[in-house]
Amino acid sequence: MSNLAMITAAVIGGTLLPLAVVLAIVGYRHGLTRNPFTDCRLCQGTGVKRGALFTRSFRFCHACDATGLTLRLGVRMFNIPVPADQEHLRRLRRDRNSIR
Repeated sequence: MSNLAMITAAVIGGTLLPLAVVLAIVGYRHGLTRNPFTDCRLCQGTGVKRGALFTRSFRFCHACDATGLTLRLGVRMFNIPVPADQEHLRRLRRDRNSIR
């Protein structure tokens, strides 16, 4: 094996891979703090559930409290606090959906 190949293997295995992993984790966590909510899976982000038999009837979604938003999995796993301004936007969206 040449010296260049050994140096390249040492750099990739020794410093670049852990650095890339750390940067990926930091980037993911930053993304979670910037956008902690995702659309609710039960109501597809509408805040209401339609009836299966009577399709014009609806009820408010219990999973997202009629906001259409739920916390992302990483926010719940890492216990990241949600900024107050984003929680306020969630409540505004809930109030807008309850008017419908």
